[in-house]
Amino acid sequence: MDVNEKLDLILKELEEIKIKAKIEGSVEPYQSKETKELNAAIAKASIEFPKINVNRENPYLVAGYADLNQMFDGLQYKSYYL
Repeated sequence: MDVNEKLDLILKELEEIKIKAKIEGSVEPYQSKETKELNAAIAKASIEFPKINVNRENPYLVAGYADLNQMFDGLQYKSYYL
């Protein structure tokens, strides 16, 4: 069996796996079928996240951003007073 035949065989097997996965409704290993509970927990937690203010400017993109120190200060303040 030469290289081209091996490659054709591998590609055919991959296509069969993709078709089988679509029929069975399987998802990639890093995806979840249900995320309702996770989404609710993130929404609930985000209410308590502190507001991080923009304190730097990026002249190349003409956009503001919060530097790492600003984010750490905001998060420490919130966790310190809980």
